[in-house]
Amino acid sequence: KLKSNRGVTLTALVIYVMGLAVVITLMAMILKYFYRNVNDVTISQNADEQYSKFLAYLTKDANSDNLIYVQARINDEENVVFKFNNQVEHQYILKSGNIYYINIENNNEKKIILCENVSSSKVFNYSNNKLDVNFIINDKKFSTSLNIKNIE
Repeated sequence: KLKSNRGVTLTALVIYVMGLAVVITLMAMILKYFYRNVNDVTISQNADEQYSKFLAYLTKDANSDNLIYVQARINDEENVVFKFNNQVEHQYILKSGNIYYINIENNNEKKIILCENVSSSKVFNYSNNKLDVNFIINDKKFSTSLNIKNIE
């Protein structure tokens, strides 16, 4: 006579549950790893985007034809000031962990944040028509040197 299988035995049920637990645990570990790496990449890209935006503004000012004055670290603060012959002034200021761009024109001030989560003890250094910029955004170091056009 053939045996009749009437369903799942207790032993088979325990094996199925243990196998399912192992599969769910593996999937959870893979997802955790994946999302952690995606978050790290996003933070890194965000830092690169902020630096690129900052550098675009700074380079435009450094290469301007109507530049008449540049000074860094005014009053021992982390800043750099560009003045132009059309009475416009651009300031880059590190304050409260952010780098701000301030455009002053006809006594009207426009202020935007270029970089966030910035850390550095000395960001701007200007001497001999050369501006050095060094800072860290989200544990990623950025630095550059810009040659400023000869000021009349």
